[in-house]
Amino acid sequence: MGRKLWTMPMLGFLRGTDARPIANGFQTIGEYLRGHIGFWGSYTGTTNASGEMVIPHKCGFTPSVAFVQAKYDGSSPRNHYGPIHVESLDENNLTIHLLRANGNDDASSTRIIFYHILPKVNE
Repeated sequence: MGRKLWTMPMLGFLRGTDARPIANGFQTIGEYLRGHIGFWGSYTGTTNASGEMVIPHKCGFTPSVAFVQAKYDGSSPRNHYGPIHVESLDENNLTIHLLRANGNDDASSTRIIFYHILPKVNE
């Protein structure tokens, strides 16, 4: 007997005496959670000559903020890493700018990035 794919049960519109109308009518538990606690993942990519990296996340909602952290690669000095700035964020892409500890752009570097994108919630 093969494995069965579990599908998420359908939810009706979430209503309650203290609820406000929301723009999205979530259909599955997964969509509900994604729209309330966000979307997260990791991405491995190389920065361009200006230290920018585009992360194609396709979160599926209008984001409000992203939290970003680079993973230490174990090879370069620990003081090599500097701050990371979010330059732009939309439903499909997250563009970040990475700096080195000395303030220069982290150009042409392969990095592993962890991200958590939060939705705009009106509840």
